[in-house]
Amino acid sequence: MSHSIVTEVNSAKESMRNADNLIKKYLPFIKSQASKTANRSIDDSDDELSIGMIAFHEAIQAYQEDKGNFLSFAGILIKNRIIDYYRKESKHFGHESFDQPDENNISLAEKIEDQDDQFETIEIQEVARKEIMELQDVLASFDLSFTDIAEQTPKQDRTLAACGKAVQYAIDHPPMLEEIAKSGKLPITKLARESKISKKTLERHRRYILAVMIIQTNGFEMVRQHVKGVLALGKELVK
Repeated sequence: MSHSIVTEVNSAKESMRNADNLIKKYLPFIKSQASKTANRSIDDSDDELSIGMIAFHEAIQAYQEDKGNFLSFAGILIKNRIIDYYRKESKHFGHESFDQPDENNISLAEKIEDQDDQFETIEIQEVARKEIMELQDVLASFDLSFTDIAEQTPKQDRTLAACGKAVQYAIDHPPMLEEIAKSGKLPITKLARESKISKKTLERHRRYILAVMIIQTNGFEMVRQHVKGVLALGKELVK
């Protein structure tokens, strides 16, 4: 188990070919972020897409793991670079300032800041679909399925938090993750003893916990957004 997107980003830092491949892989994401900032659909001929691709490459070079989620970091850079472009263009051509308030005392910059995520379009959905298909294959290698996640998802917050703590413990202890990756199984007795989570809870939600571990440690950036709350609860218990 490894943070595959982090591995890809680190590899892209050292190789322009790898960087180009990563940009191509996440081109739908770049288009979506550019569209949200431009407040319109972006196509291949638009300057905003080129700026977004350059910003994504900049994100690759600047990214460190302590900056958090890579795609969130890249999204912020894409947005900022496109806004900078709009400001320069408005000044260069003598247009009304990008920051000049309109009749409602709202500037274009503020409109971009406040707009809803209305451009979560088919491009970003396609990236998510591909990620889900890849995850399905990885789960299958551990004899798991999406049905297992649904059926064993804890119903109570306390149990959800306990499962989150177990997941976080394994993530914080790479040798255990390596053991799980090799065996394809959750070491219930060892994990219960070391994480201080009851063996009964781990056994009852074993397949769910294993699935969340896989999602959290294999670079499934979009899927992770739906399970990160589990780790948040787990981290609170670890304190």
